Amino acid sequence: MKKVSDSTESKVVYGITLDTPLKFEWTWTEYETDEELVAAKDEMTLEEQRDARNAQRKNKARNAAQKVAADAAKIVKPTAENDPQQRLKDMLKTLLTATTPDGKPMYTEESGRALAAQICGVEWAK
Repeated sequence: MKKVSDSTESKVVYGITLDTPLKFEWTWTEYETDEELVAAKDEMTLEEQRDARNAQRKNKARNAAQKVAADAAKIVKPTAENDPQQRLKDMLKTLLTATTPDGKPMYTEESGRALAAQICGVEWAK
């Protein structure tokens, strides 16, 4: 087994839009081999496999239907190429991942926002 970590930030928590994104990290263990999974007796039952596959199929169908409905309503998914505000958000996200050689963040949220606006030549929407 191996230990894996990840991190993210959420701007909406429990349906509440936050002024400052909530940043958090989590760690879990993953099986590296089938033998580890079997030895831990952590295999899925057929019912669990069916439930997982049905959930996967439901999500895939929902996403496809949402895309069709959005296309019919002429709703375009914002990307860095077609939306200046998305370009700013993407630039900010990139800037906030930058660290100094000692591992500290190079930019605060405020300084990152200012630099992103300068780089993109776009002001943040209110």
